[in-house]
Formats: sequence, C-alpha cells, structure tokens
Amino acid sequence: PNAVTRNTLVEACVNGGNWTQAMELVEDVKKIESRNDEIAYNIVVFGLAKIGRENDAAKLVSELEEKGGRASAVTLTSLLTAALNDRRWGRAWGLFRGMKRAGVTPTVDSYRAMLRGLCASGELVQLDNARRLFREMRRVFGADGVDASTYNTLIAGHVEAGQT
Repeated sequence: PNAVTRNTLVEACVNGGNWTQAMELVEDVKKIESRNDEIAYNIVVFGLAKIGRENDAAKLVSELEEKGGRASAVTLTSLLTAALNDRRWGRAWGLFRGMKRAGVTPTVDSYRAMLRGLCASGELVQLDNARRLFREMRRVFGADGVDASTYNTLIAGHVEAGQT
C-alpha cells in the first residue's frame, strides 16, 4: 500500500480505538519514509490526546522530535487541549508557547482552545490569562480570528468565575 493508504489505515485504527494496530502501522511507516512518518505520528498523537491519554501522546511527540520530525499545530493544539481538560495550566502554556519555539505557528484554533480551557476553569487567575491571550489573539489575527464564539467563550468565562 502507498503512504496515503497506510495513513488512512492508521487513522481508521485510531478512530476505532485499536491502538496496538495503529502503533504497528506507525512502526511500518517509520521504516519507509520520514514525511509519512510525521503524518502517521500526528494522527496517533491527535487520537490519544482526544481520549485523554496526553502523557502517551506527549511521548510520541518527543519521539518524533528526537528523530527530527515535527508535530503539526493541530497535533500540539490537541495536546494542549488535553492538558487544559486536566487543569494542567502550566503544561498547556508550555505547549502553547513552545509551539513558536519549535517553529510551529499557533493557529486561530490553538488560541481558541486555550481560551476555552482557561475560561472554563472558573478561576479568576485563569480568566485574567484568557483576557491577555484574547488581546494577543486580536493583535495576531485581527477581526478574522475573533468571532462571536470567541466573545461567547469570554462571556461564559466571566459567568463561570462569578464576574457578571
């Protein structure tokens, strides 16, 4: 099978929760081609983070980076979302700021994920962080990056923190 077929198989295994088979396929892909190796890794990392296995996902990202590969912005955003869901603020910020250091530009979705997690905390400190991040987001993306859902997230954060 070609690279597209292999990566589709990896994704099907991830979506079906068959992690052993997914990792076996990633191992097969590693033997063939490094670019496809990155795609396969990103698929598995995204899936692991999505189901709350952030530590396993982070290990795969480290392995990929040790080999000279790079996790995508989507993959790193899924990792920081998992960290936020676990209320690991420092870890989430480290991933978010680390994206830039790793040469990966945080996307609008990266910013929105951070805002959602911080605003859902119900903590005033995190709400202050969310407001600062929102101002940064406006500077970076302008009107294109800040939509009604972004404002709704901030409003909900104020309500959650009792700041109505």
